[in-house]
Amino acid sequence: MPLPETIAMRFTEEDAGYVTVRPVVRQVFRLAELVDMVLSVTGKNALRAQQIFRAGTVVYNGFRYSWEGFASEANELAELLAPFPEDDPSRAFNATAVTTVFLEIGGGTQRSLIAITRQEASAKRFVPRTESLGNLAKRHARISAALREIFSRSAR
Repeated sequence: MPLPETIAMRFTEEDAGYVTVRPVVRQVFRLAELVDMVLSVTGKNALRAQQIFRAGTVVYNGFRYSWEGFASEANELAELLAPFPEDDPSRAFNATAVTTVFLEIGGGTQRSLIAITRQEASAKRFVPRTESLGNLAKRHARISAALREIFSRSAR
């Protein structure tokens, strides 16, 4: 059975609370959008991605997405994953290649994702003139892997 081109999704906020009532939103996703979302969670791990497609649920960016699960063959999955970059933890951080820094602020219903471009970060009011966006990111090397993961998966 071929993979579906579009997937009817339901999603709701994934916020732990004593008693919460959350609206369920319905939306149709293209298969490529679902693959991008799942790979943001699993990395390029074909077996884990295959499990998630079959289970029909994933938690991403504070929301639980669910759909009618579907089976995928190894060759179909390999074809879906091919356009995405390979994980390479040995790759050195290249500060000159930084174009955007993403900051996640808050949590639960108060979560915000802020994107700061190189041009915005170079402005005097945000980053001191002696500090470049690349140096700022380099100084905080422990977040560079997370930034690279967010950039490579979500903001391609």
